[in-house]
Amino acid sequence: MINSNMPTFLIFLNFLFLLVSGQLVTQKNLFDETNLKYLKLKNRIFRGSVGDLSFKDGKISEEGFKLYDDFSKNEIGTIFTGYTTVSDYNQFDNVDVFRIDKDEYIPEFKKLVDLVHKNGANIFMQLVHIGMNTKTNAKIVYAPSSLPIPNQNRFS
Repeated sequence: MINSNMPTFLIFLNFLFLLVSGQLVTQKNLFDETNLKYLKLKNRIFRGSVGDLSFKDGKISEEGFKLYDDFSKNEIGTIFTGYTTVSDYNQFDNVDVFRIDKDEYIPEFKKLVDLVHKNGANIFMQLVHIGMNTKTNAKIVYAPSSLPIPNQNRFS
């Protein structure tokens, strides 16, 4: 004969079995450390790749270092940088972005990576090449193909 308390009793027994066997899975929250295969994440909070205007002449400013230091100290577990251009010409009108087109920029990025890692966070660089849509007066503009540039009388 089944009484009304039987389902509750079965749920309790199942819970007890899982608890004793070590198979009880607890729910994770936003601040729990986790892993993505080989990548250890401090938590599940990400800072997206938005422009922060912390770069001048391709290098990060002291204000920029402070900004990334604050992000990584204050529970931002993974940071994506803003645009990092791989070309030697300015691809954006009136906007300074981080550059990685020459070896001279590597020490700046190394310093930034070390700063973020010291605080236990991860950092990813967003590499960008605008190609044929650049608004620069460069003599040679590299693009993935030789398609005509709209509204201009030249090819990349």
